[in-house]
Amino acid sequence: MDAAFPLLAADVVRELSSDRETSTVGRDQGGLWEEFLRVARGDPSSTWRDGPADHFTASMFVFDAALERVCLVLHKKVGRWLQPGGHLEAGDATVGSAAAREAQEETGLLGLALLPGVVHLSHHALNSNFGSCRSHLDVRFAAVAAQDTVPVCSAESQDVQWWPVDALPPDTDDELRTVIPRIRDQLLEAHPLH
Repeated sequence: MDAAFPLLAADVVRELSSDRETSTVGRDQGGLWEEFLRVARGDPSSTWRDGPADHFTASMFVFDAALERVCLVLHKKVGRWLQPGGHLEAGDATVGSAAAREAQEETGLLGLALLPGVVHLSHHALNSNFGSCRSHLDVRFAAVAAQDTVPVCSAESQDVQWWPVDALPPDTDDELRTVIPRIRDQLLEAHPLH
């Protein structure tokens, strides 16, 4: 295991510990918050894709400048529309930078403005298409893309598109149907556009 992965586990702990009481995620997802902290503190290899079968990933909800649309990828292994994301890599300085890297790789969108703090957590089981991975502990961030940017599909996805937050495609992951509008509303509250 590369020496970077224990540092990434420490960053997960730092990220989740920094704003537990003030974060909407910390208040709304307290049980998952505690589980993620316990795993990151207890097993530094949990940030490594070749580590335990249950390990951390990072993803990014990328919104347009008006916070009206979200960029989703049609995931090849899942067959559903999801936010871009994936495994942490040795070159990632932080879990947030891993999410930003994945978003850039999967959407082709450059110059994303990463918003501070974790916006959501998800611990989800995986199907057999994921090999030895049993579940992902996904640490989710948000970013805003520059106005009028056009996403480009990567080899990891079947498609990538902007979707209205209030009109997501039928084959969007069920959890995201409630999560994406809630995150957009939180962003509008924290960062009014006017």
